[in-house]
Amino acid sequence: MLVDSGAATTVISERDASLLEIDYTLLKRGEDFTGVGGSVCNYLLNDVSLSFKLEDEKFHIEKVESVSLMRHKKYEEKCPECGHEWIPRGEEKSALAFMLPSLLGVSVISRFKVRYTKTKIFLER
Repeated sequence: MLVDSGAATTVISERDASLLEIDYTLLKRGEDFTGVGGSVCNYLLNDVSLSFKLEDEKFHIEKVESVSLMRHKKYEEKCPECGHEWIPRGEEKSALAFMLPSLLGVSVISRFKVRYTKTKIFLER
């Protein structure tokens, strides 16, 4: 997950949603948006618990009201709700859509003090 002070909300990438086997058909639609990876259909996942690994190998759980899940628009399949075309599934997945990371947005970052080095970002209470 990329810490992104330019993202208002926390976003789960299409790649991570696929790895987590999240079924988009069970989610409510949010307002679509455009970013570095192009236009996406936005889905909302509510009452989320984010898990952060601490330096002592323990975990911190942060409750979040909702996060966005993106699904890129383009090519063959069409979104049943808005009609936009999605990047194909299966072996024809777009390399770009599946390279984009999930984003930890300001909605979560603002809860912490942010400290960083050349190679790491620390979120502290």
